[in-house]
Amino acid sequence: MKCCNKNLTLQKGKSNNEDMVYYKCPDCGKKGMGKNQKEAEQEFCKSKAEEKTPPAQNIIPDKIITVVQNKNDLDVYVKQNLDLLVSESAQFQNKPATQRMIFKNASYVMNKKHLEKLWKDKDGIKSLMNAMGEANYYAATLGEMGSILPFGNEAVFVAGKECYDFALTTGKNAPLSDIRIEAIHSNDIVSNSQKDDNFVFSFESFGIPRGDIIAVSCSATLVSNGKRIGKIYDTDRLLGKAFEHSQSYKTYMLEKENFKTMRVEGKLKTDDFNREYYVKKIPKRDGSTWDKQIFEHDITTPYIGANQVEMLEKMAAKSFLRQFMKVRNAMAMAEEWTEEAQEEHTLEQTASNVLDKAMDQFKDEKIVDAEIVKEELFNEQTNF
Repeated sequence: MKCCNKNLTLQKGKSNNEDMVYYKCPDCGKKGMGKNQKEAEQEFCKSKAEEKTPPAQNIIPDKIITVVQNKNDLDVYVKQNLDLLVSESAQFQNKPATQRMIFKNASYVMNKKHLEKLWKDKDGIKSLMNAMGEANYYAATLGEMGSILPFGNEAVFVAGKECYDFALTTGKNAPLSDIRIEAIHSNDIVSNSQKDDNFVFSFESFGIPRGDIIAVSCSATLVSNGKRIGKIYDTDRLLGKAFEHSQSYKTYMLEKENFKTMRVEGKLKTDDFNREYYVKKIPKRDGSTWDKQIFEHDITTPYIGANQVEMLEKMAAKSFLRQFMKVRNAMAMAEEWTEEAQEEHTLEQTASNVLDKAMDQFKDEKIVDAEIVKEELFNEQTNF
C-alpha cells in the first residue's frame, strides 16, 4: 500500500489483547487496523488524513503580509520600506540595481492581469508577497528571469535558467559556471558517471514521445578548481520533499486523500451533471464565510500536470544550488561590512565582526514553497 508517495509496511499490533495488523502513514496520519491485511487496507482507505499545517516560512518580513491588503498598500509599503526590502534581497548586486529590481517586481505583481484574482483574497495576497520575495532573494527581475503563476488561490514563483545563471555565474566572486538543470524522461537514454572526480552526464537520445519525467539532473562547474559537480534527483524523492516543505503540495495531497475517503463513505454530493463534490466554507475578509462546491478537478497543484517539469526542475535546482546562494550572499555582505568597518575599527575587530555577521546568514531559513533540506554540496559531489 502507498500513501503520500511512500510505500507503507504492514505492521503487527494488538487491540483488546487480540493480535491485529495495521498500516499508518507517518506523513498525513492516516491509519487502518484489521484482523488481516485486507481489513487493514479497507480501514486505511476509510480513515481521514490529519491536516497538520506547518509553521509559515516567509521569505519577506512578516510586517509586509500584515500591512499589504491591496495594490495601493504594496506601492506605499515598498516606497516607505525600501531599505528593509533591500536587506532581504540578494546581496551580491549593488544597491541601486537591487532597488530598481524591487520596484520592477512590485510593478509586475500589481499590474499583471493573470494575478488579478489573487488580490481578492488574504491568502492569495500572502502568497503573492512571498513569491515576490523569493524572486528578490534570487535577484530575479520578474518577466525577464522568471515569472509568478497562479495555481488555484496560490502564487508560485517559477525561476528561469537566467535566474540561476545571473545569481551564481556572473559578477565578482561568482562561485559557479555552466549551470545545467535537465529533466530526464522515461523514454530518454542517458549516460552518467564520475571520472577524475568530475560529474559526467549526457543525453544519448531523447525519446519521442519523451514520456513522464522520472528525474532531474543538476550540474555546474566550480570556478575555484574547475571540477564538475552534479546530482541526480528522482521524481519520487522530489515529490517527497515537496510534501514535507511545500504547504501547497501537502494541502493538495491531503485534499485528494480526503476526497477519496468521502467517496468511499458516500459523503460526496452530486450536481445536475452527476459530478461529485463537497461543500467547503471559505472565509471572507469581513470574517464571515461562504459555501463553495469543491469538485475533484478543483484540487490542483503545479507539481502535477502541465507544469510538473518546471516545478520539479525548480525544486531540484534549489536543492543543488541553495548552499552556493547562501555562501555568496554572506560573502557579499561580509565585503560590504568590511569596507564600512575599516574606517572605525582595527583589523582584528573588523575580522571578528564580519565573521559573526556572515555566520548569522545561515541561522534563518528564507526559502518558501519548494523548500529543500540542506545538502552538503561541498563534500559530496554526486548522489545517484
